[in-house]
Amino acid sequence: AKTAGYKDILAYIGSVRKRNNKADYLICTLQALKKYYDWLVHSGARKDHPCKTLNLKDKPNKAVQLQDLFTEEELEQLQRRKGKFKDIRLRNQIIISLLIYQGLTTGDITSLKVQDIDLEAATIKVQAGTNTHARTLSLRPQQVMQLYKYIHEERSRLKAKQHQETDALILTRAGTKENGEGIKYITETSRQLFPGRKLNTRTIRMSVIELPVTLLYQIPFSFGRLFLGGGGTFGYAVSGRQTKEGIKTNLYAGSTDWRRGDLSVHLNAAFEMNNGLFVSFRSQKSVLDAYRPKDASVTDRSVSVSLGYLVQWDVLKMKQFKN
Repeated sequence: AKTAGYKDILAYIGSVRKRNNKADYLICTLQALKKYYDWLVHSGARKDHPCKTLNLKDKPNKAVQLQDLFTEEELEQLQRRKGKFKDIRLRNQIIISLLIYQGLTTGDITSLKVQDIDLEAATIKVQAGTNTHARTLSLRPQQVMQLYKYIHEERSRLKAKQHQETDALILTRAGTKENGEGIKYITETSRQLFPGRKLNTRTIRMSVIELPVTLLYQIPFSFGRLFLGGGGTFGYAVSGRQTKEGIKTNLYAGSTDWRRGDLSVHLNAAFEMNNGLFVSFRSQKSVLDAYRPKDASVTDRSVSVSLGYLVQWDVLKMKQFKN
């Protein structure tokens, strides 16, 4: 093996292909060979690298199977998981939330800059990628608070480990710009939560598909603003499981009465006072049967009332300054 040439490597790959023709296996084998000859060249045992420029045209199978997708409860469990390192625990939670709620790729996350986060508007700007356009996405309330705490506390501590400035949002434990290895580590170490399941950034992103459309009408008053609106939401159940008498079953496996697609309508009303206090009301009703056996009908209906207080970005900065 130490004296093998380019043709010898090709012959070996050909013999491996006869035993196992899967693209993933072949690519992994070639990468192992490249690492081996990298080591030989580095140690001085060889002066040339026989397969450095060799690449296979085989394309790995990246198809995501439905059984590999995760339910809402499983995604929440993933978010609640406490990692090994306390100094980047908040960072890891933010990464998982960006995969789930904004559907960002690893490249999207590593390209984020601090100035891409607008906490006051609760938005995040995502730069254009090789196959994606630049876009501005909404942040969830819990993400806004997590990002504020991360930027001003955890990230500041990480950045202090390096003497050079960086505007990268996601930093490593060493204080350098995240290159994707840390994101891969998060998914790999979280697989113990779901034995036998394929957990990676792609299956996390594809486990949430929901397209809401809401029209809002604003009525200003001297002491606040009234919002009235409504619209529709299309949802698609990519995965679903139930546990009955200790037995877990997939709701959508084979012939089933459970419907994956769901269409619902919703009505919204909210009032925001000038001092930041607000109250909101939301009613949502499904127009399709989620479960449709011959002798039953199951639809989804929900009503929610929220009471809260809007904290402005400049107020947060003043609080930090006083502390």
